[in-house]
Amino acid sequence: MKQLFSILLALSACCVFAGEPKWINDHSSTDRAYYGFGVASTEESDYVQKAAQAALLDIAGQISIKIENSSFLQVMEVDNQVRDKWLQQTHSSLTNFLQGQQQEESYINKKTKTYYVLYSLDKDTYRKKIKAKTEEMAFAGYEYLKKGNEAVGQGNVIRALDLYAEGLTEIQPWLFLNLQYEAEDGTRMNIPVELFNAYASALDGMQIRVTPREVHAEALKAINEQITITLTKNSSLGTTPLINVPLTLKFVEGQGKITPSVRTDMQGKAVANLTGVTSKDKHQSILVSIDKTMKNDLPELYKHFTTSQTWPEAQINIVQESKAKTAYMNVKSNDIDGLDKQIKSLLATNHFDLTPEIDDANVFIEMKSTLDVGGTVQGELYDLNECLVSLSLVFYDAKTNKVLTQYEISQMRVLCNQKLSYEQTVSQCNRELMKRVRRELPQRLAVME
Repeated sequence: MKQLFSILLALSACCVFAGEPKWINDHSSTDRAYYGFGVASTEESDYVQKAAQAALLDIAGQISIKIENSSFLQVMEVDNQVRDKWLQQTHSSLTNFLQGQQQEESYINKKTKTYYVLYSLDKDTYRKKIKAKTEEMAFAGYEYLKKGNEAVGQGNVIRALDLYAEGLTEIQPWLFLNLQYEAEDGTRMNIPVELFNAYASALDGMQIRVTPREVHAEALKAINEQITITLTKNSSLGTTPLINVPLTLKFVEGQGKITPSVRTDMQGKAVANLTGVTSKDKHQSILVSIDKTMKNDLPELYKHFTTSQTWPEAQINIVQESKAKTAYMNVKSNDIDGLDKQIKSLLATNHFDLTPEIDDANVFIEMKSTLDVGGTVQGELYDLNECLVSLSLVFYDAKTNKVLTQYEISQMRVLCNQKLSYEQTVSQCNRELMKRVRRELPQRLAVME
């Protein structure tokens, strides 16, 4: 009985599947055509479209696994997420590019509620279309490469980066093609690889040179030192001046006044002016570097590709002259308790050697300060006293009595809570006044002769 049941079950299965065509189980591509197989459940409303899409993707998958430029994707210095995104876009472009597929067969298995479909793509038709597209995209990429190389030769690396980026963006969807191109001199090249290598190395070999590299200056004395900056790119083709590149100059040790930003001209040169040194630090230096705006403005693609770009820098050393500025400060009047001590501390820290003996000084400083408590200002929570504070600092040559420079703050308004004691009010006025002095006084001293 059990044996009879097994025979009946086998016969039943044969009846169900006997009507299925052979191509459902055998749909391999041949030398003449690619075949794509698709399946969908008939219980879905759009099963015909889904099965057809699966069949077309099957054909595209057989072609895309033969992407000729896999070597390019391997040399790209990017993370796997970016590389996978490029591959996905490449496969999508291939699917959209394929045309001429024909539906060969279709079949519905009513028992299993399954729809099968078979599509084909003639290989000769595909090869002709691929050949034309390959030539078109290889030439387009080569044109971007050639123009980018010309821009590098002219020193315009910013323009070169834009051209290389545009070229890579245009050919990126067609990486499944073998984008080889033969140049006018007979050189045969892989366009994606050449574009990427040119792109990734466009900023390599940059060098900043400064003249002079060392400046002699005296603290707090005006100078007019011209700094010439030259930006070049060194390569196997020689040394090329780089044009229209923004540069930044700043004190990294000490303090002073220097042109903060410049841009290279058609000879790759830029000029900055050092007009003063405001610190007495023994070791001082100025750093010259590529301005961060250039780095921020690089195409997003370049930021993905370059993970270890070395940016050039140059340093200008400031040599302090041995002559010391010794100062004596005379407090002629002072209504703000403790202000004179803070002024002296500020001057002694970065600007002068203060001496208690007037005969030892070569700079004489006269200080005056006033504090006037005025009327009442009504506030939302409490009333305020209007305080007017003034400060005068006059710097003289101790030998000639010539005025070297002077710094004044006249009736600066400070609002203080009326509930504060007089001492607390004075202390608040002192703090507010010194905030401004610390910001402004060093700039005034930078131009003192």
